Amino acid sequence: MKKSYKNIVFLLLAFSLCSFVVQAQKGDAAKLTAEIQKLNDKMIKAMEEENHDFLASMYVDDVYHMPSYEKMIHGKDKMIERERKNHEAGFKMLSMKFDVVEVIPAGDYAIEIGKYNVSMEIPGMDNPMDDHGKYVTVWERQKDGSLKIKVETWNTDVNPMEMGDAMHGHDKKHEEHKKP
Repeated sequence: MKKSYKNIVFLLLAFSLCSFVVQAQKGDAAKLTAEIQKLNDKMIKAMEEENHDFLASMYVDDVYHMPSYEKMIHGKDKMIERERKNHEAGFKMLSMKFDVVEVIPAGDYAIEIGKYNVSMEIPGMDNPMDDHGKYVTVWERQKDGSLKIKVETWNTDVNPMEMGDAMHGHDKKHEEHKKP
C-alpha cells in the first residue's frame, strides 16, 4: 500500500512539473510572439517610409533571403543590392500587413510562421498590385539580446497564371462562361 501511495505521489509531482514546464513555454512563446510582432510593425513602418538603413539593420550579415519566384540570396550586402535595384526600377510598397500565425521558440532562434497582405506599385502597371500569401522567418537572438532575421522566405497564394490575368483586368475563366 505504501509503495502504491508513493507511486501516486510521484506521478502527481511529475505531472505537476510537466504542466509547469508547458505553461512556462507557452508564456515564453507569447512574449516572443509579442516581441516579433513589434519588430514586424517597425519593419512595415520602415518599408512605408523607405528607410532602407533601418531595414538593413534588422538582418544578420549572413542572411538567407528567399523571395517568391527568385533565386536564393545569401548575404545582407546582396540582399540590399537587390532591394536597391527594385527601388530604382520603381517598385514601391504601399501597404503591408503581417499576421503571425505561430512562433516556435528554438533556443537562440525563433521560427515565425505567418500570412501577409501587401499592396505595391509596380512599373508599367496603372493600378497597384495587391498580393497575399504566407511566410516563414527565422529570427536569431544576438549577443545584445536583440532579434535579427537569419532566414526569410515567402510566396504568394495567388496562382501566377491567374495573377497575370488579374493584373491586366481580364479573367479568362469568366469570359469562357459568358460565351454562347
